[in-house]
Amino acid sequence: MFTFRQWKEFCEEVISHQNDRASFSRADELLIDNSLSPKIVIKHDVEANIDLAKKTAEIESDLGIRSTYYVHSFFLDSKDDADTLRYIQSLGHEIGYHYDVLDIYDGNYDEAEKAFANDLKRFEREGIKVSTICPHGNPLKKRDGWNSNKDFFKDSSIRSRFSHLFDIVNDIKVTKYENNSYISDAGYQLKLIGNVRDNDKKGVLGDKVIGKEELLDILNSSELTIISVHTHRLSNKYLDLFFKKKLFFTARIVATKLRRVPVFSLLMNKMFTLSKRF
Repeated sequence: MFTFRQWKEFCEEVISHQNDRASFSRADELLIDNSLSPKIVIKHDVEANIDLAKKTAEIESDLGIRSTYYVHSFFLDSKDDADTLRYIQSLGHEIGYHYDVLDIYDGNYDEAEKAFANDLKRFEREGIKVSTICPHGNPLKKRDGWNSNKDFFKDSSIRSRFSHLFDIVNDIKVTKYENNSYISDAGYQLKLIGNVRDNDKKGVLGDKVIGKEELLDILNSSELTIISVHTHRLSNKYLDLFFKKKLFFTARIVATKLRRVPVFSLLMNKMFTLSKRF
């Protein structure tokens, strides 16, 4: 989506364009800020190559931006990765949980909840207290009885047992900001997501590809703007970014065709976590 230089320039332009109209905020700060002043939340889904998240965090910290980094629990399996998460946190950024449990346990809410609760404890043992969460999407996963990981925190009984958590996707409409916008780098394009809570359901439309000027206009009019960017899609060089995008689009075309063949569809369902690499 961006080279690191482009991401730095993009952030600088947003800062300059705002001219103190809106302030940058971490997702967890939305829960304690009683003001209604316009806010910009930059969130990152960290799904691979944590070193790219580290570099992103350093760039933003140098610019005075504090962001939220949603990470999978498997990063806690590595001491080095856990150290990197604490370093990102030390820069003033928030570490949130990028949960994937409902897909991993094939729609079994009881097993998903056990894993979810255990992961929260693992984060806490590493010195990371999770306040906000974000569901992960798995385009290769076949589902029967649930639409996506979003359904996990839509469950009222589960939500009641984790009432202290804020889900930045499921809860965006219940914030005090009535006029809010969610912008994502889905498909290596900037998109204004029409209904981020329910766009996993068939027939729910409204996503729109936007350019930089449209994004700046949205920032001027929204009370709350969330900008979501995957850190593993950032690159040091433009050539690296070019090949990342080529690989992504090629893999998507191949996967779409193979899913029509039952045996390949079953195989891809078993290997659905591979999509995190793209």
